[in-house]
Amino acid sequence: MKPRAALFIPCLTAEVEPQTGLHMADLVERAGFEAAYPEGQTCCGQPWFNTGYRAEALGYARRFLRLFDAFPCDCIVSPSGSCLSMVKHHYPELGLDAEDRARHARLVPKLMEFSEFMALHGTGLHFSGAQEKIYYHPSCHLTREMGIKRPPLDLLGRVEGAEVVTDIEPLCCGFGGTFSVKMPALSGAMTKRKVEQIRRDHAPDRWVVPDASCLLQIRGWASAHGVSLTAQHLIDYLHERLEPAR
Repeated sequence: MKPRAALFIPCLTAEVEPQTGLHMADLVERAGFEAAYPEGQTCCGQPWFNTGYRAEALGYARRFLRLFDAFPCDCIVSPSGSCLSMVKHHYPELGLDAEDRARHARLVPKLMEFSEFMALHGTGLHFSGAQEKIYYHPSCHLTREMGIKRPPLDLLGRVEGAEVVTDIEPLCCGFGGTFSVKMPALSGAMTKRKVEQIRRDHAPDRWVVPDASCLLQIRGWASAHGVSLTAQHLIDYLHERLEPAR
């Protein structure tokens, strides 16, 4: 029997980039797992948490913990380091009761960001690409809160024909969740600085981004300001370049 991966699909992925969730499910299955979607999952509660609405965030946390704890699986895979960081690091700040603390303790070892999962289980997959320069944008939550730095770069390094560049000390894209809504001028200025730096320092043919929130911010700013820029989620980029099984 195949091991089972529960798919944790964040709101932005489901509503704005649904193909990313479908592509992740396919890649998870190509890696030898059964991909299963727990019905009834909703937002992880991060927008409320970041804006100071702790009681409202707690309701979402309880729902997540009870739904996924009751769902039989070997791991929980998500395309968003941001949402995983909320579950892993910030749920304990919400005043969980004893039962939900126990659920959280059981679930944390199962939580895996997509590139983490692929580093362990997707080593048999092969990718081919065009002769192009890729800029990998390290998202803040993925690198700073989750501590995941090498797995996305290692995955991109396996794409034949691609030159991969990134920054050791990357600038934030400016999204910051509800920050971009509450302070749009400052958020947009941060995106402008980021885009101008990458175009100046790297001049990539394509951006590859590991989180839908950063992707939405970068694409949206570029479109609004008439800047020609091609950006894809890491999952979509890899799925396009997946070679048939050898």
